Amino acid sequence: MLKSLIDLAQGTRMINYYLFAGGINARLDEPVGDGNDRIAFTGERHGFAAPIGPEGDPSPALAGVETAAQAVRDHARLFAMGAQLTDDLVLGFVADHYLTEYRHPAASARADQVRDRELHRGLGVRQTLGRALVFGGWSFGALDLQAAAGSDDEWSAGAPVDDRPGIERELIVLAAGRELGRGVQEFLVRHLETGGRMLLAGALPDQDADGTPCTLLADALGVWSAGSVAESMHADGQYFPSVRAVGPMAEHGAREVRVTRAQLFAGAGEPLLRESGTGQPAAVRVETTGGGVAVLLGADYPVHLPFWRSLLDLAGVRPRLELVADRVGVIAIPVADERETAIVAVNVAPYAVTFSPLFDGAPVADDPVVLAPRGHAILRGLPVTARRA
Repeated sequence: MLKSLIDLAQGTRMINYYLFAGGINARLDEPVGDGNDRIAFTGERHGFAAPIGPEGDPSPALAGVETAAQAVRDHARLFAMGAQLTDDLVLGFVADHYLTEYRHPAASARADQVRDRELHRGLGVRQTLGRALVFGGWSFGALDLQAAAGSDDEWSAGAPVDDRPGIERELIVLAAGRELGRGVQEFLVRHLETGGRMLLAGALPDQDADGTPCTLLADALGVWSAGSVAESMHADGQYFPSVRAVGPMAEHGAREVRVTRAQLFAGAGEPLLRESGTGQPAAVRVETTGGGVAVLLGADYPVHLPFWRSLLDLAGVRPRLELVADRVGVIAIPVADERETAIVAVNVAPYAVTFSPLFDGAPVADDPVVLAPRGHAILRGLPVTARRA
């Protein structure tokens, strides 16, 4: 239910009720001897977690579906006509990183490339980055870096190249591994050299999409790899990397924070994190000659929201929506149509959360809002003038 409300606030225009009811898979007329002999491999019963179970009995999920459907009916115009109001940032992605790869069993270099791609494209640092943005109150769009760069004619299929100077574009936030295509690296270099901003979490790219060396982005920043450390436990020894915030992030550095891996940096840039075992920077902020700003975060830093707010502040962006909550758990999304601005808020925590949201510095509600465990609220009535051009 909560996920459905989030999706609708972010622009989804339909609700898919599949799988609403479970059922019974009949036996095949002619057994095939596969141990199941039914029309599906799920066994005799399927959809036992659906709102209506295989025997026709309501499950606990039904109440959530009813609640979500009622919320949509109550605010139908907002969800049908409204659009998410985004902050001054976009989440960059490379579509090719999500292909299903095939590699020859003997191609060890390709195997390493695929493992690195899998590490950074969904789980790990990208998952942490996404959660930090959502729980931190940021609303953001997405940027297809391949299409924006115009570096892949087959992929972009005639889509216009994003040739705006970086100073006119949003902060680009992305998670990356060692592989980042030459065209995308060139695009990011142009973005930074024309006053753009970037936050890159993960590894410093040093390979083209085909695995050949490519350090265009690193060279433009004057930063290079000083190696990496990762959590390890084996018979010959063990290592548990930790980082400490330093420099402009020092207010978050009273205690070391455990991470599972960290890319270490050398060269230009103001250190923001140092890996405790080596003393090397694991995050840096670089100002380019063209007025751009790049924040490189090499460690998979946890979702400690004050840290991430400060990090994004250093990259040049603050969220329009501030939750001012007594504890974490609320995800809130600003939505507007031509009549009003509203806040769609859900509490994903198993405890109640009290919060006093501010949008563009103005209170959203007269009194603090209390969200029940797994509850939601849609705060309406903000003037449409709250929208930023």
